[in-house]
Amino acid sequence: MLADEVRYPDGRRIALEYLVPHGKRDSARIPMEILKRSILWQHAATGYVYPFETYRTLCMEKSNYGGMENVGNTTIITEAALIDKDTVDARLIYAHGVIVHEYEHNHCGSGVTMESPFDMWLNEAYTVDIERQFTASVFNPAFMRLREADAIREPGGGPLAMEDTGAFGQIVRDGFNDPDELVDGVTYVKAPEVLNMLRQLLGWRVYDAGARLYFSRHDGGNANTAQFLTCFEEVSGESLDAFSREWLFSAGYPQVTARYDYDAERRELHLRLAQTRTGRGGVFTLPFSFAAVDARGNDIPGSVQTVRFDTPEAEIVLADIDEPAFLSLNRDAGFYGTCTDLSATPQQLVRQVRGDGNLFNRVEAMRRLTDLERRRLLADPLATASEPWLDLYRHLLLNTLLPDGIRGYLLKIDEQPLDRALLPYVRESFTLRQRLLRAVLADGGESSVFNALHALESRPATLDLPAAIERRSLKNALLNLLSASGTVGAHLALEEMLAGAVNITDRLNTLTAIWQSRHGDRHAILAREGERLRQTPGGYLGYLQVVGQSPRPDVFDAVAAEERRPSFSLSHPGISRALYLPLIRNNAQLWTERGLAWLTQTVIAYAQVSEYNALRLIAPCQAWQSFAPDLRDAVGAALRDMRAALSPSKCPSVAGRLDAYLAMGEKE
Repeated sequence: MLADEVRYPDGRRIALEYLVPHGKRDSARIPMEILKRSILWQHAATGYVYPFETYRTLCMEKSNYGGMENVGNTTIITEAALIDKDTVDARLIYAHGVIVHEYEHNHCGSGVTMESPFDMWLNEAYTVDIERQFTASVFNPAFMRLREADAIREPGGGPLAMEDTGAFGQIVRDGFNDPDELVDGVTYVKAPEVLNMLRQLLGWRVYDAGARLYFSRHDGGNANTAQFLTCFEEVSGESLDAFSREWLFSAGYPQVTARYDYDAERRELHLRLAQTRTGRGGVFTLPFSFAAVDARGNDIPGSVQTVRFDTPEAEIVLADIDEPAFLSLNRDAGFYGTCTDLSATPQQLVRQVRGDGNLFNRVEAMRRLTDLERRRLLADPLATASEPWLDLYRHLLLNTLLPDGIRGYLLKIDEQPLDRALLPYVRESFTLRQRLLRAVLADGGESSVFNALHALESRPATLDLPAAIERRSLKNALLNLLSASGTVGAHLALEEMLAGAVNITDRLNTLTAIWQSRHGDRHAILAREGERLRQTPGGYLGYLQVVGQSPRPDVFDAVAAEERRPSFSLSHPGISRALYLPLIRNNAQLWTERGLAWLTQTVIAYAQVSEYNALRLIAPCQAWQSFAPDLRDAVGAALRDMRAALSPSKCPSVAGRLDAYLAMGEKE
C-alpha cells in the first residue's frame, strides 16, 4: 500500500491509500500525485469537500470498465491505476481522466445517486464533464478537444455513428436487455456534450449555480432527470422542456448548414443557418458559436459570438463590419452534431488552416480539404492529390510554430472523414488514405518527412509530460507517412528508430508503422518485438493492439497466433479488447470475405463470455444498409449467421442488437 494525504486550503486533511499488487507500490506514485492534484482542482471547481477521513484506490485486474466507484473505496483497472515505463501515452491521458472521474463519483454518484438506471446518464455525463475540464487544465485544451471530437465521430463505434440510422442514441432509454447496454458512447460521450451545450446556453455562472443547487438539495439521496433539470430551470428562470425533449428523449443529432455573404456597400455580414436532423423529432436547441476572421488571422471585433439556435432557420446580421477572409464556425465543436459551411471556398479553407486563431477549427478546415481530395480520388481512380492540397500539406510539414499536438493533427491522414457522406465507402477508405500519403511522399516529399523527423528528434528532451505526449503524437503522424513508402531508405529509417526508441509509445508507434508497411522483414520484427513486449502487462497490451493493424490478409493468422498463446484470455476484457478492437477498425481487411468470416466466428464466441465487449465488435456493421450492394449483401449474411447462432435467452443484448440491425436493413 502507498499512503499519502492531501490538504484542503482550510487545513483539513484527507488520508489517501493506494492498494496495489505486491511489489508495485512505486508504480502508484505518479497516480497518487494525479489524485492529489485532481482533488484540489475539483474542490476549487465545484466547492465539493470529501466528507470522510480516508479515500482509498484499489487496483482491479479484470473489468469491462475503467473503474467503479464505491463510497470512499474506488476500484480502477490496474493498467490505468498504475503507471510505469510501459504505460503508453493514451493510458497516461486516460489515467488522468479516470482518477478524477472515479473521485468525482463520490460527489455525483455517491453523494447524490441516480434514482434508476434510466437516470444513469446523469451520473456519467456530469462526471465526464468534470473529467474533461480537469484534463483540459493538465493538457493542451485544443489537443484534448480534438481527441473528444474523434470519439464523437468514430466510424462504427462513436455516438454519431449510432445515430446516423436514427434508431439508436436516445440518452434516457425506453428500456434495455441488460444494464451494461447503458455503458456506451451515448452515455459517456454524447451525454457530456449535452451538459456542455447547456452550460454554453445558460452561461458558466448560471450553470454552476444550477449544479450547486442540485447537489445541495439532493445530497445523501436519490435524484432523477427531471429533478436535475428543475434546478437549472429555477436558477435560470427559463424552461428547458424544448432543450431536454430533443437532446435527452429522442435519437438523432442536428445537421446544421451555414451560408453567408457580405454586403460591401452596407458593411453587413449576413449569416444564414438551417438545421435538419437524423432520427425522428423536432428542432434542436443548440449553441452556435462563430467568428469572422480577417486576412491576418485575427478575429474581427464584435464578430465573436455564441447564439441560441432553436428554429429550422435563422439569420444573423453583423453590422458595420469589415469584410472577413473567412468565417470560423462551430468553434471547438460547440454543439453535438454536424456543421457544414456551404459558402467556404477551398481557398478560404486554406486561409483558415494557415491562420485561424482557433486551433481546433484549423484542424477542422484541413479535414474538410482532405475530404474534398477523397471525393476527387473516389471519382477518378487515376487521379492524385491536388497541388493546392499538397502545397498546404508541405507548408504544415515545415511549420514549427504550431503546438506539436495541433501540428500532428493537421498532418494526420487517417480513415475517418469529416464528411459523413463518405462513411459508407469503408472498403475504399484504406486505399484513399494510402493514395494521399504516397502523394505527399512523391517529388521529394519523402526527404521533407525525413527532415521534419530529424528536426523533431534533434530537439532537447522534455520532462514536461503533456509536451512530450504531443511531441510523440506529431512524430507518429510522420511515421505514418514513412509507413506508406516502399523505399529502402524509409524501411531502414523505421528500423533505426525502432532500435533507438526508449519510450514505449514511440516503440509501439514505430512497430505499427513497420507492421503496416511493405518491409520485407516485418513478420520477423513483429515476432522479435513481441517476445520483448510480452514480458510486462503494459507492453503486452500495447503489443496486442499492434497485431490487428496489418492491412494484409496475414493479420488473421497473426491474431490467431496470439489467441493460441497461454497468456491470452478471451475472458480478460483488457487483453481480448486489445487484440480485437484494432481489427474491427481495420477497413482494409474487415470487409473482405475472410474478415467477415472472422468477425462472425469471433462475435459468436465472444458473446458467450462478454456481451458488453461483443457489442463493440458488431458496431461497425450498424450502417450496413448504406454500403455498396455486394458488401451490403455480405454483411447482412454475416449478421444473420451471428443471430442464428446466438440464443436470446443466453445473449439477450447481442441478439437484440443484431435483430435491430437486421430490421433496419429490412426497412430499406
